[in-house]
Amino acid sequence: MSFFDKLSDTVTEVGNNVSLKAKEVSEVTRLNAKIRADKTSMKDAYESIGKKVYECRKSGAELPDFTSETEIIERMKKDIELCNEHIRMVKGTEICPECGSEVEPGSSYCKHCGAKVNN
Repeated sequence: MSFFDKLSDTVTEVGNNVSLKAKEVSEVTRLNAKIRADKTSMKDAYESIGKKVYECRKSGAELPDFTSETEIIERMKKDIELCNEHIRMVKGTEICPECGSEVEPGSSYCKHCGAKVNN
């Protein structure tokens, strides 16, 4: 192979790697935006519960049903966990079985707690 053929192959490979990494970053950014939106929805539901409790305590009324707020909070928690799982899949990371921290691909031990990670 000539110098220019090798150079062309190298440039193509680097371009493909950059493209793949850009897609990964884009997907992780999208998922993190979804997580932020879900956390905002959870915060709003918690605030709604707090306002209702405050108003009931202030007026002496009985506490209302918080089913809708509870369902929102639980749905958002599940969505956030799914997004986090997807992020780990995109990045190729694992979760430490001991402390739950994210472990880099190829690591033998967790950098947070030192536990051995099964690879």
